[in-house]
Amino acid sequence: MEPKQEKIMIEMWLDGKTGLQIAETLNTTRNAIMGKLKRLRDKGLIEYKTVPPGKPASTNILLLPIKNRRILREIKAGKREAPQVFVAPEKKSVPKPPVRFFNLTRVACKFPINDGAPEGLLFCGNDRIACSSYCERHHKICYVPGSSEHDRSKKRLRKRLKYDRSAQPAYTY
Repeated sequence: MEPKQEKIMIEMWLDGKTGLQIAETLNTTRNAIMGKLKRLRDKGLIEYKTVPPGKPASTNILLLPIKNRRILREIKAGKREAPQVFVAPEKKSVPKPPVRFFNLTRVACKFPINDGAPEGLLFCGNDRIACSSYCERHHKICYVPGSSEHDRSKKRLRKRLKYDRSAQPAYTY
Protein backbone atom coordinates (compact mmCIF):
# COMPACT_ATOMS: atom_id res chain seq x y z
CA MET A 1 0.00 0.00 0.00
CA GLU A 2 1.32 3.43 -0.93
CA PRO A 3 1.97 6.05 1.75
CA LYS A 4 -0.67 8.30 0.16
CA GLN A 5 -3.30 5.55 0.45
CA GLU A 6 -2.15 4.81 3.99
CA LYS A 7 -2.78 8.42 5.03
CA ILE A 8 -6.24 8.37 3.47
CA MET A 9 -6.98 5.10 5.25
CA ILE A 10 -5.89 6.48 8.64
CA GLU A 11 -7.92 9.68 8.19
CA MET A 12 -11.04 7.78 7.20
CA TRP A 13 -10.61 5.35 10.11
CA LEU A 14 -10.25 8.19 12.60
CA ASP A 15 -13.33 9.87 11.09
CA GLY A 16 -15.32 6.76 12.02
CA LYS A 17 -15.59 5.05 8.65
CA THR A 18 -15.83 1.26 8.58
CA GLY A 19 -13.29 -1.06 7.04
CA LEU A 20 -15.66 -1.82 4.15
CA GLN A 21 -16.19 1.88 3.36
CA ILE A 22 -12.44 2.48 3.36
CA ALA A 23 -11.86 -0.59 1.18
CA GLU A 24 -14.39 0.58 -1.40
CA THR A 25 -12.76 4.00 -1.53
CA LEU A 26 -9.25 2.58 -2.00
CA ASN A 27 -10.35 -0.26 -4.34
CA THR A 28 -9.09 -3.06 -2.11
CA THR A 29 -10.57 -5.64 0.25
CA ARG A 30 -11.82 -5.08 3.79
CA ASN A 31 -9.43 -7.73 5.12
CA ALA A 32 -6.46 -5.86 3.64
CA ILE A 33 -7.59 -2.66 5.37
CA MET A 34 -8.23 -4.35 8.71
CA GLY A 35 -4.87 -6.14 8.59
CA LYS A 36 -3.04 -2.88 7.84
CA LEU A 37 -4.88 -1.09 10.68
CA LYS A 38 -3.90 -3.90 13.05
CA ARG A 39 -0.24 -3.58 12.09
CA LEU A 40 -0.39 0.20 12.54
CA ARG A 41 -1.93 -0.27 16.01
CA ASP A 42 0.75 -2.76 16.96
CA LYS A 43 3.44 -0.25 15.92
CA GLY A 44 1.72 2.42 18.00
CA LEU A 45 0.99 4.73 15.06
CA ILE A 46 -2.77 4.72 15.72
CA GLU A 47 -4.85 3.90 18.79
CA TYR A 48 -7.90 1.75 19.26
CA LYS A 49 -11.27 3.46 19.04
CA THR A 50 -12.76 3.94 22.48
CA VAL A 51 -16.31 2.96 23.33
CA PRO A 52 -18.47 6.05 23.98
CA PRO A 53 -19.60 6.19 27.63
CA GLY A 54 -23.27 5.74 28.47
CA LYS A 55 -24.11 3.92 25.28
CA PRO A 56 -27.80 2.95 25.51
CA ALA A 57 -28.34 -0.78 25.88
CA SER A 58 -31.07 -2.31 23.79
CA THR A 59 -33.26 -5.05 25.22
CA ASN A 60 -32.68 -7.17 22.12
CA ILE A 61 -28.88 -7.17 22.40
CA LEU A 62 -27.11 -10.03 24.14
CA LEU A 63 -23.48 -9.73 25.25
CA LEU A 64 -21.43 -12.79 24.45
CA PRO A 65 -19.23 -14.46 27.05
CA ILE A 66 -15.59 -13.84 26.17
CA LYS A 67 -12.82 -16.27 27.08
CA ASN A 68 -9.87 -14.57 25.39
CA ARG A 69 -7.96 -12.65 28.09
CA ARG A 70 -6.39 -10.15 25.68
CA ILE A 71 -9.79 -9.18 24.29
CA LEU A 72 -11.19 -8.86 27.83
CA ARG A 73 -8.36 -6.50 28.78
CA GLU A 74 -8.99 -4.38 25.67
CA ILE A 75 -12.72 -4.18 26.42
CA LYS A 76 -12.08 -3.15 30.05
CA ALA A 77 -9.59 -0.52 28.90
CA GLY A 78 -12.15 0.85 26.45
CA LYS A 79 -10.05 0.04 23.39
CA ARG A 80 -12.54 -2.44 21.97
CA GLU A 81 -16.31 -2.73 21.97
CA ALA A 82 -17.83 -5.86 23.49
CA PRO A 83 -19.18 -8.20 20.80
CA GLN A 84 -22.95 -8.23 20.65
CA VAL A 85 -25.52 -10.49 19.07
CA PHE A 86 -29.00 -9.37 18.08
CA VAL A 87 -31.68 -11.52 19.67
CA ALA A 88 -35.08 -11.38 18.01
CA PRO A 89 -38.01 -10.79 20.36
CA GLU A 90 -40.11 -13.86 21.07
CA LYS A 91 -43.15 -14.13 18.89
CA LYS A 92 -46.45 -14.94 20.49
CA SER A 93 -47.72 -18.36 19.55
CA VAL A 94 -51.27 -18.22 18.28
CA PRO A 95 -53.02 -21.59 18.63
CA LYS A 96 -54.10 -23.08 15.33
CA PRO A 97 -57.49 -24.66 14.85
CA PRO A 98 -57.71 -28.48 15.10
CA VAL A 99 -57.03 -30.42 11.90
CA ARG A 100 -58.25 -33.69 10.45
CA PHE A 101 -55.93 -36.64 9.79
CA PHE A 102 -55.54 -35.98 6.06
CA ASN A 103 -54.72 -32.30 6.68
CA LEU A 104 -51.81 -33.02 9.05
CA THR A 105 -48.44 -31.68 7.92
CA ARG A 106 -44.92 -32.74 8.88
CA VAL A 107 -44.60 -29.93 11.40
CA ALA A 108 -48.07 -30.30 12.95
CA CYS A 109 -48.69 -31.67 16.44
CA LYS A 110 -50.21 -35.14 16.19
CA PHE A 111 -51.96 -35.19 19.57
CA PRO A 112 -55.57 -36.42 19.20
CA ILE A 113 -57.92 -33.99 20.91
CA ASN A 114 -61.22 -35.86 20.69
CA ASP A 115 -62.61 -39.40 20.84
CA GLY A 116 -65.04 -41.06 18.56
CA ALA A 117 -65.26 -42.30 15.04
CA PRO A 118 -62.12 -42.19 12.91
CA GLU A 119 -63.89 -39.91 10.41
CA GLY A 120 -64.36 -37.22 13.06
CA LEU A 121 -60.97 -37.55 14.79
CA LEU A 122 -59.21 -34.19 15.22
CA PHE A 123 -55.56 -33.46 16.00
CA CYS A 124 -53.96 -30.45 17.70
CA GLY A 125 -52.19 -29.13 14.58
CA ASN A 126 -49.94 -26.54 16.32
CA ASP A 127 -46.25 -26.42 15.38
CA ARG A 128 -44.39 -29.33 16.93
CA ILE A 129 -41.09 -29.00 18.78
CA ALA A 130 -37.89 -30.59 17.49
CA CYS A 131 -37.44 -34.33 18.10
CA SER A 132 -41.07 -34.85 19.08
CA SER A 133 -44.41 -35.47 17.40
CA TYR A 134 -46.14 -33.00 19.70
CA CYS A 135 -46.26 -29.28 20.42
CA GLU A 136 -44.65 -28.05 23.62
CA ARG A 137 -47.84 -28.35 25.70
CA HIS A 138 -48.67 -31.89 24.59
CA HIS A 139 -45.04 -33.01 24.78
CA LYS A 140 -45.08 -32.18 28.51
CA ILE A 141 -48.18 -34.34 28.90
CA CYS A 142 -46.97 -37.34 26.88
CA TYR A 143 -43.22 -37.50 27.50
CA VAL A 144 -42.00 -39.81 30.24
CA PRO A 145 -38.26 -39.55 30.90
CA GLY A 146 -36.38 -42.82 30.78
CA SER A 147 -34.39 -44.25 33.65
CA SER A 148 -30.82 -43.16 34.17
CA GLU A 149 -27.83 -45.18 32.97
CA HIS A 150 -27.01 -46.05 36.58
CA ASP A 151 -30.43 -47.65 37.12
CA ARG A 152 -30.19 -49.60 33.87
CA SER A 153 -26.76 -50.99 34.75
CA LYS A 154 -28.06 -52.21 38.15
CA LYS A 155 -30.89 -54.08 36.42
CA ARG A 156 -28.45 -55.69 34.01
CA LEU A 157 -26.30 -56.92 36.88
CA ARG A 158 -29.28 -58.42 38.67
CA LYS A 159 -30.44 -60.27 35.57
CA ARG A 160 -27.04 -61.76 34.87
CA LEU A 161 -26.73 -65.35 36.05
CA LYS A 162 -23.62 -66.31 37.92
CA TYR A 163 -21.97 -69.54 36.95
CA ASP A 164 -20.95 -71.71 39.86
CA ARG A 165 -19.41 -75.12 39.11
CA SER A 166 -20.26 -76.54 42.50
CA ALA A 167 -23.96 -75.87 41.93
CA GLN A 168 -23.97 -77.77 38.62
CA PRO A 169 -24.82 -81.46 38.66
CA ALA A 170 -21.98 -83.80 38.00
CA TYR A 171 -22.48 -85.76 34.82
CA THR A 172 -21.11 -89.25 34.81
CA TYR A 173 -21.01 -91.18 31.64
